[in-house]
Amino acid sequence: MMSHKPEINVFTPLPIDMNSDLSTNAQIMKLPPHAREFYFKTFKHSGFNLGLKELRQSHMMSGLDGQGCIIIGNPGLGKSRLLRYFATEVYQQPEYQATDEVTKLPLLSIRVPGKPSILGIIEKLMDCARYEHPTPRNIDMAIKQLYRFIRFTGVEIIIFDEFQHLLRKNALIRTRDIMAFIKVLMDDLCLSVVFSGLPELVTLLDEHEEIKERFSSANVELVPFSISNTKNMKEFASYLKNIENNFTNAGYSICSLLELDMLKRFYIATLGIPRRITQLFMRVMTQLPDKKEITANDLNLIFKAMAYNKIKNFNLFTEHSYQIDAQYSELLNKQNGVIKKSNTNHKAGTRQGGS
Repeated sequence: MMSHKPEINVFTPLPIDMNSDLSTNAQIMKLPPHAREFYFKTFKHSGFNLGLKELRQSHMMSGLDGQGCIIIGNPGLGKSRLLRYFATEVYQQPEYQATDEVTKLPLLSIRVPGKPSILGIIEKLMDCARYEHPTPRNIDMAIKQLYRFIRFTGVEIIIFDEFQHLLRKNALIRTRDIMAFIKVLMDDLCLSVVFSGLPELVTLLDEHEEIKERFSSANVELVPFSISNTKNMKEFASYLKNIENNFTNAGYSICSLLELDMLKRFYIATLGIPRRITQLFMRVMTQLPDKKEITANDLNLIFKAMAYNKIKNFNLFTEHSYQIDAQYSELLNKQNGVIKKSNTNHKAGTRQGGS
């Protein structure tokens, strides 16, 4: 079983194209150093840790049995970050380092194309591995080429991201052939396979019993943070505490993020979605690079300009606590489907919850 390093830098170049390699993105290098470090830092939480555990378990079983792992969640919850973290962890292991004879590729990861086909998926797998020879247009020959490549480079686990593209409404008649191809690939080569995508992808497996059983034991759903109970509140606070510590270590002084009142403000602002939290703090670091003391007024100014902000006329980070409590209660009622019975003319703080 592989040993795990405590810190993984997801900016690390990989020997595969992990859905367009971050390390080659010139725009990223234009970010201030502290902002770039923050963007690529991974702040773990229980859902992330569970997903990582299941990915490690699936990888460990590769070569023994063809089985799979499902990672689902709505956009912004950290699926891509989790998959890249896992891939980086795998490729940091000593046994997978390149030699003079071969560059080992234990893991491949592709995004399922919008109009999937067996040949299209094979081409993406070969492109991911930077395989320079053209893929045969004959499907049988392309499959033979893929099998030889997998055996030669030691592929052990394949990640299919955006797997909802294989839903019947997207893939039409191709779905059954592709699912059969993946099943045979797992069986013939004892590969582990990961399906990642929107929650609706699990309905796809209901139509394919022959492969569904292989994914029955590892199904992880990433969900937004919540502060609806003490346990959830502590986890959200822990996540923000790590961010606060990051600012402190970078030489910033930032207002406390951990008081219940501030947790409510951040939940109203971001709906507990990690991507929105990252975007908010990234904007702080890029728009206020020389300001070493970040206040509630600064957070308020930055939040007003965020694209996902639906309450631009409401000073979320500076309003009185009783107004925040009212906003928070209204948001929870909407999430729980509670219809407000009384009319009110105060609409400044209405939260629609859209992106």
